[in-house]
Amino acid sequence: DVCHTIQRVDLTKKDGTGFVSHPEENVRYGPLCDSRPHYFHRMGCSELIAESAFCAACHNWQLSHPAGATLSLLPDYEEWLAAPQPMGGVDCQNCHMPSRSGEAAVGSTERVVHGHDFSLRGPLLGRALEGKAQLSVGQGLLRVRLSLSNTGAGHSVPTGFPERHLYVGVRVLDNTGRVVAESAHSY
Repeated sequence: DVCHTIQRVDLTKKDGTGFVSHPEENVRYGPLCDSRPHYFHRMGCSELIAESAFCAACHNWQLSHPAGATLSLLPDYEEWLAAPQPMGGVDCQNCHMPSRSGEAAVGSTERVVHGHDFSLRGPLLGRALEGKAQLSVGQGLLRVRLSLSNTGAGHSVPTGFPERHLYVGVRVLDNTGRVVAESAHSY
């Protein structure tokens, strides 16, 4: 609901307050500019809501120390800006809010709408990373060397809060499917 009350974004603010919102006006903004007002709120048109700059209001958050040091808490937008753009400058919403056919609101006609589950697992992570495994056996040991590359995300993986981690694990199974060895690392 907060996102749909944002009227504009100030990219110069990097403290998590880079947006102007007036929820008391009871207007919900979205990219569907032909929407009609509902009995429970008015409708506003915002093309900005479909651009990565919109996400920067929160996902470009830094803390500044009085001595001058800076800690990036949510660097996603800065990472996206600095990326070589192998995806052709795809906006955040294209990956994190994929389009589908459905109702924009209960009772409205079916049209193209964007998902709001913001899922980071499954297909999204699968498109972001490519991996290779090299196996070698010697002196009674099985060695597994994994390499992961970010080939499909417009920002670092993992990104976001500093406590986010990417867990990578390997399991060795016997011919009955029982785990005989496993190892995992956090990045």
